[in-house]
Amino acid sequence: RMMATLESELGFPLLFRGKSGVAPTPECEAMLPSIRQVVHAAEVCRQNANRICGMETGSVRVGCAYPEFYGPLAHIIAAFKGQYPGITIDLSQASSSHLLKMLQNHEVDLCIMSERNGNHKWQPLVEDVIVALLNKSNPRANTSPFPLRCLEEEPYILIFPNEETDNSRVLKHCDIKPNIQFTVHDVSAAFQLVAAGLGVTLMNTIHLASAPSELAALPVDPPSKVDIGLASIAEDEQTPAVESFKEFALPKLLAFSNESKGKRH
Repeated sequence: RMMATLESELGFPLLFRGKSGVAPTPECEAMLPSIRQVVHAAEVCRQNANRICGMETGSVRVGCAYPEFYGPLAHIIAAFKGQYPGITIDLSQASSSHLLKMLQNHEVDLCIMSERNGNHKWQPLVEDVIVALLNKSNPRANTSPFPLRCLEEEPYILIFPNEETDNSRVLKHCDIKPNIQFTVHDVSAAFQLVAAGLGVTLMNTIHLASAPSELAALPVDPPSKVDIGLASIAEDEQTPAVESFKEFALPKLLAFSNESKGKRH
């Protein structure tokens, strides 16, 4: 009855109903951004009302493109829950470009990701560097920096195929079509393929702490840097729960980033 009323108010059907189940109509797909905005505004209103009544409730959805931040995030969430037991935290993992879409669709509230253009708040955390990862037995492992153009000849291990990643953005910017021989959906798998001498890959320096000892990480030519930071929805769209978590978490994330920077240097 609720859906029938909504469809009547809008003037068109929102769902296909058939033997195989229910699916959104094209009109429904077109309305989804507006519907998400309405749902988000209602959640902001509900949380503000609870705050006026002296209750801190709600949920915070955090996206993370770099597993290296899971440790500090876990400690931050544990400490935050001690102060705000009524606020739940959801943690998701995805590529930076996918997280940006989720942020724009109000599917996440905060993201640790590499910098992207968009209508969101941005707080830099770490300046990362893209390196070439080779087996130490590879003759090119003694050549530094590693010319990115060599990826058109060397067997290339593609990480996260069919996704826009920091690596794919570097290759696109340099107009390089790598000689793709293997694809993986996990950084650890890429480490093992390179360690087995099957090829070369590009890698964020932030991932290298767990790299096998058989690997050589070389700076690339041309050099490529990646700014990693905390992206959040516009301040006037943030719920009280998101405001509280961001205020609590940001100083601790900055401290972790500064500590990590000191170790790398």
